[in-house]
Amino acid sequence: MPVVMSHIPAGSSTKTVLHYGQEIKYNGKFQEYDYGTEGNIAKYGCETPPIYNLTNIDVPLYLIYSTNDYMTGPIDVVRLSKQVKNLFGMYLIPLKKFNHVDFLFGKDALQMVYNPLVEVLRNFTNEIAVKMN
Repeated sequence: MPVVMSHIPAGSSTKTVLHYGQEIKYNGKFQEYDYGTEGNIAKYGCETPPIYNLTNIDVPLYLIYSTNDYMTGPIDVVRLSKQVKNLFGMYLIPLKKFNHVDFLFGKDALQMVYNPLVEVLRNFTNEIAVKMN
């Protein structure tokens, strides 16, 4: 517990928190920050903020998620997986009680997240090496 408490509160800007709130308000629409009509026109040249074009992400992505994550649930992860073009894979953490905070501070994080991630990185590195030869 002392380790966890030494990292709380973790840094975040007010704008980041507000932007997250906007995503909830707009039912998960992944868009730029909404400055209001006038602000959006000044910033983006249109009344509403543009949607992020996730197909512009060209690095391979591997999505790790859990069913008990209150910040990013399975529905959000599946939606994201369908919007990106270079999905290397997905991994659902098998521990049902694993949540958002557990990714950093959970006693099972090494076994549930980091060891599987190292294996994925090894496989990915091997796959790239084979393609290059």
